Amino acid sequence: MTDTVGEPICTCLPDHFGANCTSCAECQHGMCFDGDQGYCTCEDGWGGDLCDVCLDGFGPGCQDCSLCANGTCVLGIDGMCLCNDGWAGDFCNHCDAEHYGSECQHDCTTCTNGDCIAGADGGCVCWNAWSGPNCHVCADGYGPDCVSCDACQHGICEPGTHGTCACDANWQGSACAECADGFYGANCTGECERCAHGQCASGLDGECACDDYWDGPNCDMCELGRYGAECLGVCSACAHGTCTAGVSGACACDLGWAGQDCDHCAPGRYGANCSGVCAACLHGTCTPGLTGSCACATGWSGQNCTVCAAGRYGADCTGSCAACANGNCTTGVTGTCACHSGWAGPNCNVCATGRYGAACAGECAACKNGTCTTGTRGACSCAPGWAGQNCDVCATGRYGAACAGECSACANGDCTTGVNGTCACFPEFEGPNCDSCKPGRYGPRCLSCSICNVHGTCTEGIDGSCTCDTGFKGDDCSCTLRTTPLQG
Repeated sequence: MTDTVGEPICTCLPDHFGANCTSCAECQHGMCFDGDQGYCTCEDGWGGDLCDVCLDGFGPGCQDCSLCANGTCVLGIDGMCLCNDGWAGDFCNHCDAEHYGSECQHDCTTCTNGDCIAGADGGCVCWNAWSGPNCHVCADGYGPDCVSCDACQHGICEPGTHGTCACDANWQGSACAECADGFYGANCTGECERCAHGQCASGLDGECACDDYWDGPNCDMCELGRYGAECLGVCSACAHGTCTAGVSGACACDLGWAGQDCDHCAPGRYGANCSGVCAACLHGTCTPGLTGSCACATGWSGQNCTVCAAGRYGADCTGSCAACANGNCTTGVTGTCACHSGWAGPNCNVCATGRYGAACAGECAACKNGTCTTGTRGACSCAPGWAGQNCDVCATGRYGAACAGECSACANGDCTTGVNGTCACFPEFEGPNCDSCKPGRYGPRCLSCSICNVHGTCTEGIDGSCTCDTGFKGDDCSCTLRTTPLQG
C-alpha cells in the first residue's frame, strides 16, 4: 500500500496490534483488537498493555482479595494471602495443624489430658475420665491422675481427688503396680537379701543377676557346665573324664588320665591319648606324659616297638627294603617288594606293560587318538586336532566329533570348541564353514534378494550381486539417481 505521493505504508499483519505490531498471543488476560491502531482490552482485575499486571488481586491467577477471608491480602501476581494466627491454606480458609474450633481460636497445647484434633470441626478428645473443653476436669470418684480405683492393682483404693492406693506388702507406687525396694520379679516375691552370688535389681522386670559362673533364682547354684565350691571348675575343660556339675561336683578321670581337669597322663602312661603303657614298650625307651613316647630302637616300630619299621624285615628287624624303588616291602625274613600300580620289575623301577610316563601313571589303553610309547620316558602323542593327556579332547580352535572343524574357517558364525562344538552360522549364512549364502540371498553380507528385486535383478550366492534398474544404485538398488540439475 502507498500514500498519495507513492511512498509505501506499513501495516500490521493479522493477529498483531499496536505501533510495534505486537502479537495477539502476548495479550495474556484480555481480548486483542489487531491493526496498527489496535489494542488489548483487559479482563476484570488485570491491567497493562499486555493485560499481564494483576491490579486488584493476588497470585498467578489474580484471585479476588475477598477470597482471603482470614488473612491479609498482598496484591500482585507474586502476591499471597498472609494468614492470621491459627489459619492456613492458600486462601487462609482452614485451621493449621495446631488449632481447632469454628474460628480456629483454640490452641492444641491447651489440651492437657487428651488428644487434639485440629480443624474447624476438631476438638480435644479427653483421656480416661477427664472432661472439660481442655480436658482438665476429673470426674467424681477418681484420683489426682484421674485414674480409676480399678487401676489399684495390689492395694486398697481410697477414692477422691486426693485419694491414695494403700499398697500390699512388697508393692509400691501410686497404683501399687511396682515392686517395693529390695523386691523383684513378676509377683515381687524375690528378695534381694537372698541373692547369694549376684547383683539384685528391684522391680517387676528385675532379677538377681548372677556373678560369673553362678545360676539359679538366688544365684546359689553353679551354672550349667560348672562345678566346685566356687563354681570354678568347667565341665568343658574336663577333657577326659565324667563331670558332675554343682557346688559339690567333680571331674572323675577316664582310664590313663589324671589331674583336676583330667588333662594330663597318669604315671606310667604316655601319648596324646595317654593310651600308651610304658611297661609294654618292649624294644624302645619310654618317656611318660602327653608329649611322651615309646622311642623305638633301630629297625623297630609300632606303639610299643613290637613290629619291624617300614622297609625292615628279619627276626631282629635288621633287613632293609631300601632297594624297593616304587613298591611296599613285605617285612619279614622272606620279605618281597610289592610294586605300586603301573610299576614292574624286581625293584619296581620299570613301567608295567601298557604303562608310560615318569610315574608310570599313563595307560596306553586310554590314549584314544594318538600313538602310545611305553616306558618311563614314553608318552601319548596326539593326532592332529586332538589334545589332552589321553588325546580325548579337541585342541584349541578345533571342534566336532573328530575335532576336524577349525574355528578359523568359521567365516560367518559363532564357533564352539570341543567334541560337541559346532560352527553356528549367523541367520543369513550356511555351509560347514558358514561361507555360503542361504537361498534367496546374495553378496558378501548375504542380503535378501527380496530387497534387491524391488529395483533390480538378484544373482544369488556369496559372490552374487544386485544389478540395478535404470535410475537406481546401491548394494540393494534402494538409492535413486538424481535426474534434474541442482537449482542455483
